[in-house]
Amino acid sequence: MKHVKVAEATEAQLDWMLGVVEGYELSLYGVDPSIKAQVPGLGVKAPWKPTRLPNQMGPIMDREKMDYESMWSTRGCGVRTGFLGYRATHPKNHGGLIRYVGIGPNLSIAAARCCIVSKLGEIVEVPEALS
Repeated sequence: MKHVKVAEATEAQLDWMLGVVEGYELSLYGVDPSIKAQVPGLGVKAPWKPTRLPNQMGPIMDREKMDYESMWSTRGCGVRTGFLGYRATHPKNHGGLIRYVGIGPNLSIAAARCCIVSKLGEIVEVPEALS
């Protein structure tokens, strides 16, 4: 296992971290390697890619009630010059200030980073094979 900063994690590393957050039994398979997850109490293992599969990430995003916004670079009088990515914030705040933020090239990655940081912190252990 190695320590990885959530803000710098790859998609596969984020998928692993989110599986840990969800309490799934995780295993690696294949050459890539890919991740399989088993929901506690069920005997079925299924591919786990919430950063790519909306049917896996969507329910987590709904349950966590995060806020989302797109980020744009601007110049002059607020003229948009380029899309920068997405920002997700967690409603679990501290004194009215936003405490947990995730940024990424797509909404699933931004939301995954936000959820992981809110539950596990900014540095998380992942298997070496996911490097």
